Amino acid sequence: MHRRFIELLLAFAVGGLIVGLVLWFYMARNNHSEDRSERLKPAVIAPGSPPGTHHAPMVTRAGSRVNVEQKSQALNERYAKHLVIPRDSSVFPESWRRHPINGDITVLVASIRARATELMIRAMKKYPPEVIWENLGSVFLVSGLRFYGGISYGGTFSRSDVYIVIDAPERGYTDSYVEALFHQEFSSVLLYRHRTRFPLESWRRVNGKGFKYLGTCALEGNRGKDGGAQAIERGVANPGNSRQISDLTRGILTEYSKSTVENDFNHYAGKLFMNDPWFWQMVVKHGGVKSKMELAVLFYSRLDRRMNREWFNKVSR
Repeated sequence: MHRRFIELLLAFAVGGLIVGLVLWFYMARNNHSEDRSERLKPAVIAPGSPPGTHHAPMVTRAGSRVNVEQKSQALNERYAKHLVIPRDSSVFPESWRRHPINGDITVLVASIRARATELMIRAMKKYPPEVIWENLGSVFLVSGLRFYGGISYGGTFSRSDVYIVIDAPERGYTDSYVEALFHQEFSSVLLYRHRTRFPLESWRRVNGKGFKYLGTCALEGNRGKDGGAQAIERGVANPGNSRQISDLTRGILTEYSKSTVENDFNHYAGKLFMNDPWFWQMVVKHGGVKSKMELAVLFYSRLDRRMNREWFNKVSR
């Protein structure tokens, strides 16, 4: 009896020791995991990003990231992370650096970098954040763009990246002009990324019979010098508001709008996001302008249902 009792005590002692060892191992493992998670931080999630969307800082060998820490709170990191000031033309796709395109840049003037940054962030904030995160790559800020042997461009794009020329207001680069450039070039990014959502045939019908754009764009299969470059070469690329009734009847806002369907749409994008009284007067006066405005809004609303007419009325103020 005494021997049996001792055996039971030993069994309980051994069992307790085993349980204690298991508990100690489990707690030590958890503590180690917690220490490890503190030391190895996950990729930073941009403020307001959709869950699971990670934004590591973008690095480009040819550009310098805008220093967000020295800006005011208005220069929100979730937008400023897109901005790059390139040092040379290596930011272009390789094909743009070869003949016949021969792309080249003029580095952004240091004295206008703060202004350029503020203008681009203000422009990006006019979109639902998801539209920016899901579609926009880098915004390259320069003081000059040249292609095809020296033809100057105000802006252009490649895939999800846009290139914006910014200079002093006294040289014509007013705040409204520069911001409109961003909306125009980003509209091309959206157009090519979501081409099936753009009402192309309806847009062409507004032009009426007998109208033909100067040239074609990549949206229509062009792989060489498009109608926009041809218009610049020929000196028929005035971006100013048209006064021609025959143009406005077809919804053509500028001389440059007649170069390609893409450039035609670009100018609507620029007008929709800006507070341009002339544009809204033309919407009332000319059915062609009204129709294309509605088609442009339709395209944006297909990207994000919030981007309806009321949205544009609000952001353009």
